[in-house]
Amino acid sequence: MARVKISEFRAKSILFSELDVKYYGLCINRSDDIDKIISSLSSDQTYVIKIDQGIKKRQKEGLLFKDIKKIQLKDNARKLFSKGYDNLLIEEFIPHKEVEEYFLSLERLRTGVFSYYSKKGGVDVEQNKNEVRNDLLNEKTFSRIDDYFEMKSGITKKIFSVFEDQYFSFLETNPFLVRGGIPFFLDLAVEVDDTAENLTGIGWKRSDFVQAKLNLTPEESKVQSLA
Repeated sequence: MARVKISEFRAKSILFSELDVKYYGLCINRSDDIDKIISSLSSDQTYVIKIDQGIKKRQKEGLLFKDIKKIQLKDNARKLFSKGYDNLLIEEFIPHKEVEEYFLSLERLRTGVFSYYSKKGGVDVEQNKNEVRNDLLNEKTFSRIDDYFEMKSGITKKIFSVFEDQYFSFLETNPFLVRGGIPFFLDLAVEVDDTAENLTGIGWKRSDFVQAKLNLTPEESKVQSLA
C-alpha cells in the first residue's frame, strides 16, 4: 500500500456529493480549449484559479489567484501553465473573513482514524498549533466536532464515511468555511491507498493521481536525475 495524492477536483467532487452540495469546480488541463471552458462561466461572479497537482501553500508560492474576474482567467491560467504545471482548478470565489477560516484533518493510523481540528485555520495554522485539538473518530467524537464547528448533526460522520468507503489515508481541508451548518472546502488535499482503485465504485481512479510537477525546467530535470 502506498499513499498517493488525488486531484483536489476529484476529492471535492466526492465529498460534496456525499454532503448533497452542488460543486461547481472546473478542471483545466494544458491541452484543453481554455476559451471554451471559460465561456460557460458567469461574468457576474469572481473566481479562484490554482494549480491542482497536490501542492501545499499555493497562495504563499504564487500558485493561486483569487477574487479575479472572468476576463482575467485566461491570462492567469497561462501564467500558471508557464511555471511547468499541467492541471488547474477554477472555482467560484467565496468572500469571507480570515476569522471564518477553519482547519480539519483526518489521518489513518494503526490505532484508527484520528482527526485534528481548529477554528484558527488558514495560512497561519502552523503558528497556532496549540489551538489544534485531536480526537480518535468514533460515534462519541463525531458530534463533538460537529458542535465545535457549529455544523449540522451528522456532517463529521459523513466525512468519515467517505474517508472509509473511498480508502482515504489522509484528508486535510485548510481552510474551510461553515455556512448554514454546511462545510465549504476552500482548499482540500487527499491521499488514498493506491491498491484500492477497483474498490471505490464511481469514486477516484488512477487517472486522478497527481504529482507535484510534470513539466520540469532543464535545470529541475538535471537535479531530479541526480537525486
